[in-house]
Amino acid sequence: MTEGDSGVRLEPDEAELELTGRELEQVRHLLMRELEEALPEAPPAPAPEPAAVPTLEEIEPRGIIRFPPILFAVPITAIERTQATQYLRINGKGSGYAADNTVPLVAGKDLILRVYVRSDSIWWPHTPSAVTGRVSYAGHPDLAPLNGPIAAMPRSAIDRNLVNHTLNFRVPGAHCNGTVTFNLTVWNPAYPGDAASAFLSRSIGLTFDSVPRVRIHGVLIHYTGKGMNIAAPSGLDLVNTLVWVGRTYPIRGFNYTACEVVDFNGDLTVGGGGGCGTGWNQLFNMLWNMRAASGTDDVFVGLLPPGVPTSGVIGCGGGGVAIAYKGGGSVLAQEIGHAFGRAHAPCGNPGGPDPNYPTYDSYPSGSIGEFGFDSASGQIFDPAGTYDFMSYCGPVWTSPYTYIGLKNAIAASPASAHPERAGGRDIEREYLYLNYRLHRGGQVDLLPSFHLHGRPPAEVEGAGRPTNVGCDLLGPNGEVLESHSCSIINPHMDPDGPVVEFHEVIPWSDEVRSIAFHRGGEVCHTLKVDARAPELALQPVKLVEREHGLARLEWGAKKKGAAAKTSEEYTYVVRYSHDGGTSWRALAADLTESKLVVNLELLPGGDECLFQVVASSGIRTATATTEPVQIPRKPRNAVILAPPEGASFAEGEAVEMLGGGFSPDFETVDSEDVLWMSSRDGQLGVGYQVVTNQLTRGRHRLMLSIPDGGDGEAKASIEVTIR
Repeated sequence: MTEGDSGVRLEPDEAELELTGRELEQVRHLLMRELEEALPEAPPAPAPEPAAVPTLEEIEPRGIIRFPPILFAVPITAIERTQATQYLRINGKGSGYAADNTVPLVAGKDLILRVYVRSDSIWWPHTPSAVTGRVSYAGHPDLAPLNGPIAAMPRSAIDRNLVNHTLNFRVPGAHCNGTVTFNLTVWNPAYPGDAASAFLSRSIGLTFDSVPRVRIHGVLIHYTGKGMNIAAPSGLDLVNTLVWVGRTYPIRGFNYTACEVVDFNGDLTVGGGGGCGTGWNQLFNMLWNMRAASGTDDVFVGLLPPGVPTSGVIGCGGGGVAIAYKGGGSVLAQEIGHAFGRAHAPCGNPGGPDPNYPTYDSYPSGSIGEFGFDSASGQIFDPAGTYDFMSYCGPVWTSPYTYIGLKNAIAASPASAHPERAGGRDIEREYLYLNYRLHRGGQVDLLPSFHLHGRPPAEVEGAGRPTNVGCDLLGPNGEVLESHSCSIINPHMDPDGPVVEFHEVIPWSDEVRSIAFHRGGEVCHTLKVDARAPELALQPVKLVEREHGLARLEWGAKKKGAAAKTSEEYTYVVRYSHDGGTSWRALAADLTESKLVVNLELLPGGDECLFQVVASSGIRTATATTEPVQIPRKPRNAVILAPPEGASFAEGEAVEMLGGGFSPDFETVDSEDVLWMSSRDGQLGVGYQVVTNQLTRGRHRLMLSIPDGGDGEAKASIEVTIR
């Protein structure tokens, strides 16, 4: 029915109706009945007589009947679709910054459907005092609400900040792929037969975008500075720390590609030096050099053990590197965000805040802007007092701005693709990985640098801030062989500060004899480069006696034609290849001692495994490689992270299961290959994270199984009790 058909002007409720044909037919009958009652009864008409055609002015306009909005107020007044954050405005709750439900959905990530149900609808067969419901979709059992029944209330009383003001349904991430049609039905639990009413149901079709897993290269830090000896965190500590990141990021999980344990003896309490502070910058530079020498686009995540002294800084990141303490999930969320080119949110006086960060309604600066939802715990985050994790304020969650920005950055970044990606930014050749500190007065301090043949890590778009600083590689006669503009990749670095550190990738030539640094077009410093590379002698690999899985590397370096330099005059990178030199990964960087003990259990195996030492005398570099050795390949191990062994839960309480599997040879298992079972209830779900409140009362053996990368399975199990 249209306005032109009957003179009836429809004024629907502000919630989208999406009525089915059957529902529209019922509305049509109701409207026609109302129309018939509204029109006055016409008197008997006299016999028709011929008459002239009336003019336009003589025609009386038809009456317009306005129906009350409540006529169109169906019981399901809104459906919020959230995986961490979502735009929605109801009763003044929400920013109104963008249209409802326009934050995109991600494939493979748990989805929460928050169903807003109003009791003040004329379409209830029986006015409810409570409501419950179900969600149906093809190929899977119906979903019951996580929290139903809930108290019935009029639309004006619904508060988006209260979890039990909506019926909440969790759709497992394994079911969130492609386009899925969900059928939602609500009813009065006192009258379950009312569920057949057409007006108590809604159907929505949702599309899930594929976003690759972020590739993580873990660097576990054994701290030896300030006379201390603090053991490195474990690989499981890294995975547990990143759980919070996974909940707030638009991804289905991480791919852990490698893990190293490295020694670090810097002093994190020393400030100055720009950026995160001198000690933190030293650690940042070490991880940046490891990533550069690996020729990978993985994000290198450094994890510090608790107890390492610091000046107050608790994390640092940028340029494909992120560092934080064990358990600092929200800190790693920010630092990995920096690695993907995200700037700070404007709260807490951070350096270089994002000028495009939105002002969400009347919420404070740096607010998350919309109500966040933790799909695992069911916790709601109020934008009136919760801040974006890219800020320096707290508590934190994610905003739509950061969530969507990360989705776009991750989808476009090679850090979420395989390293053998097509179309890398540069061809394979020799590159200089130049690290230096520029003082305001123009002097330059050279930091550990080297040159290697290969393809460098791809740049993350928007990750570097342009400056007026540059450097020229000069040949034997002072000719310019390569001119390069420098940018800042550490977002904590103030470009106008007294000291600025740079990390640059520049095509290299063996003809280089000096490097001229310039600022604003004026040369401020010139650095001489040795004409010849050091002589490097590498001893055969030795297994460490009485220590299974450990190997010792030793080498010596000296300047050609001269006596050996002291070890402090050289810096070293140690690399490893499991495929005869086709690919390399750094095991350590910025070493000053000419030896290293390597844990073979952390390395992928092969028949032609090589170790390589890269020795730098500042710039000029030499390499030496061992003879091939055989190292066994390792199957995946299955690991359950949560719940803990022996945990106890009340019947109906949500049980979050976290787990997966990893091998240096086969990397992280795909989420769709992680199967969860219960000894009492059978199959529970698929994925790194499965949450259920349907476990029956009694003792359960929860079992996780994954393919081990070969022809077998890896399994893990724990016992829990439902009381």
